[in-house]
This record gives sequence, C-alpha cells and structure tokens, in this order.
Amino acid sequence: MIYVVCDGCGDMFCLKHRHPPTHQCASLNIASENKAKRREMAEELIAKYFKKTNDDIKDHMSTSATSSKSQTSFTAKPKKKGNMVEIMKLKSKARGDSSIPADSRLFLNAEILDNSNVVSKPMFFNKNWTIGKVLDKVAIEGKFQNVNNRVTADDPDRLVLLIAETGDVLNAGQKACELLENGDTISR
Repeated sequence: MIYVVCDGCGDMFCLKHRHPPTHQCASLNIASENKAKRREMAEELIAKYFKKTNDDIKDHMSTSATSSKSQTSFTAKPKKKGNMVEIMKLKSKARGDSSIPADSRLFLNAEILDNSNVVSKPMFFNKNWTIGKVLDKVAIEGKFQNVNNRVTADDPDRLVLLIAETGDVLNAGQKACELLENGDTISR
C-alpha cells in the first residue's frame, strides 16, 4: 500500500484518503476559521473607510441634484438635450466642404429664414474655423447676403450667429470648437 503525507496536518494516509476533505483534516477547520477572521477584518475596514450607508448616499445625491439645478454657470456650454442617435442622423444628412477631414468636422443644425419660414439645415464646418467663417458659410448655404466686412460693429445690418437654445451671441473671433459642440443648433 502507498501512503501520502497530508500537507495540511502532516499525517500519513492512503491514496483514497490523501485529500484533506476525505480525512476530516484539521487544516480545513483552521482555514475556515481564518477565512471567517479575514471576512470580519474586511467588513471592519469597509465600515471604517466607507461609513456612509446607501440611504446616506441617496440623500446626498438628491440634495446635490437639487442644489446643482439652482446653480448656473456662465462659462459652461449649454447641456445637450440630444443623444447620440440624433447626432448620427445629423452627420448622415449634413452638407459642407468635402475637403474638411472627418476628424475636424463640427456638425451643427443651422436655422435659416427661408420665405418667412425657419428651416433647419444640417451642416458641418471645420471645428478650427472662427465663428465669422462659419457665419460666411451659413450665409452661402442660406443664400443671404453677408455684408459684415462693409458695416460697423453697431450697424443693424451686421449679421451674428446665436446658439438657438439659449440665444447667446457667438463672438465672431473665437474658434467654433471653443463655443459649440456636435449637435448644437445655430441661427442668425
């Protein structure tokens, strides 16, 4: 008969009883006790460092959500109401200069007055263009005259671009990527 020494308790057993579960090895009891001790220590550490309960977290989330609604930021871009599906539809319908690399394109809806009706035209521009150049391209697409290069800054005939959702006037000298995001709607 062949005998094997158990690694857990050091006793000798036949091949049939060589594994700790088959001979009621004392090492199994020690291992289960150690496992229970490790679990208790882990729970204590979690309780120590993460004292908040789920209710505390829910209360915090609800109060932070209500407080963030009351705070407004004048430097942040407006929140997007559209989702990725709408942006993908916009990208598939948008028209613009085909020489603009795909990774440099900014996709926008341009609201253009056409026979006293406002028409939304999906367009794309180079995101590194200034707002003034975007305005020039919108004027060409909308077939209206842009005389900004011949009028003064306070002239009523001077064209400006607005963010349609907020009505904010866009500075003609700033880059489009600084003020706009894919899916924004602009109007003149």
